[in-house]
Amino acid sequence: MATARNNNQAWVPELMLHSCVQAVRTVMRRLAPAILVALPCAAALGQSQLPGEPATSQTIHTDVLVEPRPARPISMSYPKDEIEEEGWVQLGFMVAATGKPFEVTVNSSSGNRVFERQAVAAIERSAFTPGLLNGQPIDSATQIKVVFQFATPSTGARTEFIQEYTRLEKAIRAKDRAAADASMKRLDVKNLYEDAFLGLVSYAYALEWGNESQQLADLQRAIAHENAAKYLRKDAFQAVRVQALILDVKLRRYAEAMDLWRNILKSLDPATIEKIKPIVNEIERVRISGEPYDISGAMPEGNWQVQLFERNFRIRVAAGHVSQVKLRCARGFVRFAFDPAIEYQIERRYGNCEMELDGDPGTTFTITQFSPRGG
Repeated sequence: MATARNNNQAWVPELMLHSCVQAVRTVMRRLAPAILVALPCAAALGQSQLPGEPATSQTIHTDVLVEPRPARPISMSYPKDEIEEEGWVQLGFMVAATGKPFEVTVNSSSGNRVFERQAVAAIERSAFTPGLLNGQPIDSATQIKVVFQFATPSTGARTEFIQEYTRLEKAIRAKDRAAADASMKRLDVKNLYEDAFLGLVSYAYALEWGNESQQLADLQRAIAHENAAKYLRKDAFQAVRVQALILDVKLRRYAEAMDLWRNILKSLDPATIEKIKPIVNEIERVRISGEPYDISGAMPEGNWQVQLFERNFRIRVAAGHVSQVKLRCARGFVRFAFDPAIEYQIERRYGNCEMELDGDPGTTFTITQFSPRGG
């Protein structure tokens, strides 16, 4: 296999980087005026002390939560007899107070089903140190990324991939969808660098012919659940993460947006931080106000996941059937049959939760989240 060494540094898909940067600027121009108007209200609601009042002190007792972690390195075998490519799988699961993992779920992946099955099996047979709440073992949620690499890991995109990628870029730039579709089918991904670049070019395709949910999924594939630039050049990686945050907010995935914001804050330049702050302040305004808001969802394969931002929610099914709801929380796991007539409230003792809906493939629905005073 011919590999262009360090191509992740020497070759950058400039059209995709330009698309991300332009999209960031466009959304900033559209969102900033409306968001900035709301900021004084958010600031006022957040005040805890009136001007001129004497300061008071009080002791606040907080719980100490320690997340679960592997008790030993996770044993993983590369299925080389079945697959000749690299890939990754992001898993979410619970760890019981005994250290045994359960409810292992594929949150996202590079798309290889063999890798997904291998990763789930590896976690299920592994031992973990359980999460601790004030020193006591508890059932607790966690996430792990499993990476499948060659014995000699790739260092960049192959020459043949770059050539086809360039043709695909040109087709998208020319708005020639037929040519882009044909080129996309020929784009053969073999390593992790190429998979990240696939996420970028798929995002550019979705900007022309897709929707915002598809755009976000493509950017997340380019990021590949990494916290630092690994497969993309640093400036491209940062632009992608900023645009993913903006799309999270537009799609009202507020919990995911705040997680990403906390992750990227330390690596952004001051000018970019100032541009993004109004969007983050809008998320806080939603939290403080407790106003209800809707998220539309679809489960093409029979399940769907989201991190919950509020503690109260209700679900309205538009088409299809939702059978059960699972809550993987920092401090416990809950599963129950779905009842469309019920509004649900999560007890605070469970901490932050990720919700998974299971049902018929093709089901569409709307989730309304709210706080008690906003519902």
